[in-house]
Amino acid sequence: MSNTAIQDIIILERKGDIALLHLNQPERLNPLGLALQQGLRERFTELANDRSVRALIITGSGKAFCVGADLSAMQSSDSGKTLGEQSCDTMLSLSNRIIE
Repeated sequence: MSNTAIQDIIILERKGDIALLHLNQPERLNPLGLALQQGLRERFTELANDRSVRALIITGSGKAFCVGADLSAMQSSDSGKTLGEQSCDTMLSLSNRIIE
């Protein structure tokens, strides 16, 4: 996904050592569709590699944080996993687990 497309649907704001990600499809109530999930994975990877970021806040533009899954985007990929499963795997790989 191009950086411009990501910037359109996910706005990254920094306040000191805090990163804020704003889901930015308020007309659709910020659904977790294909583009948003791919963009989030890219932003999570980018921020995980940035040692100046100490906290991440995710919020939604408009009247809703996130309406939930865009069911039309939940089809299996070439790997056999749904995009939701791929996103979950990515988030787990980026987390700093306290308890294992």
